[in-house]
Amino acid sequence: MREIRIDPTTGEEVVLATARVGRPNHLRPGRAVRTPPEDCPFCPGNEAKTPPLIAETVLAGEWQARAFANRFPALAIEGSLEGRAFGPYAKVSGLGAHEVVVESRLHDDPVWSLPDGGAAAFVLAQARMRDLARDVRLKYLCWFRNVGPEAGGSMSHPHAQLLALPRIPPRVKRMFDRFEAHLRETERELLQDLLNYELEKGERVIWEGRGLVALCPWAPQMPFEVWFVPSRPQGSWLEDSIDLAGLAEGMAKVLRAQAKVLASPSYNACLYQAPVGGAAGFRWHVRLMPRLGAYGGFELISGSVLHGVPPEESARLLRENL
Repeated sequence: MREIRIDPTTGEEVVLATARVGRPNHLRPGRAVRTPPEDCPFCPGNEAKTPPLIAETVLAGEWQARAFANRFPALAIEGSLEGRAFGPYAKVSGLGAHEVVVESRLHDDPVWSLPDGGAAAFVLAQARMRDLARDVRLKYLCWFRNVGPEAGGSMSHPHAQLLALPRIPPRVKRMFDRFEAHLRETERELLQDLLNYELEKGERVIWEGRGLVALCPWAPQMPFEVWFVPSRPQGSWLEDSIDLAGLAEGMAKVLRAQAKVLASPSYNACLYQAPVGGAAGFRWHVRLMPRLGAYGGFELISGSVLHGVPPEESARLLRENL
């Protein structure tokens, strides 16, 4: 079974994929899976243990990053998008694509320790998303990295994932609506206004590099959350002008600082970008969220978040440890 069910009380969507049952750590959250290199399907020499190769980046005759279909896909590229209603309920077919991008040849070394900070993997992920965007059935492209058991990571070898969706997720759609409303009301981009203010004040800015700013957001969802925001308008991560090496450099610096301050926490890194076809006033950015606690009842009821670490303090500590 692969389908997307819509909650009639909230409009939120749930992807049901029975193929996910066989993945490591399924229904056992918070437990690390430590696979030795000789048994790891992501390690050099074990390439035959993964699904067939889709694409790779190569340097000096050796692959640096590999992309292939997820062995336990949440969505499948075969078929068409079909919707059905059942009384008050609705669902759509689980159309989409789910790929893995192995980000390093090294089994235990974090991405931030690589000489290029993971830039080769970004180049490969961008190429794969460009290819997926050609499929007219797919409307939104996700890139994310789950590192550590508290962040949903089921394999320790550095890797990211790509998900191509047949619909724009409701939460992301609400973001697009806010960005578009700000543009309509002010004739300015929301993230540009945010960047101008943050750079003027400076207290939440961590690092400013080649066309990119790393900052702790005003209202973080997690303690020590960091956003990586391009300095000029770029709606989609697929544009040629994006400096992927600069993004890799900035993320590596911040991840290294978080490892010092927080003792290498589990984390999620998530790309937010305009949908296929664009969104007025939106600017791509990456949100990096250390998983330092779990959501409780208040968060589940309200949709708000409760924690005790001001972003100004987070930014100061990270700046001091860059």
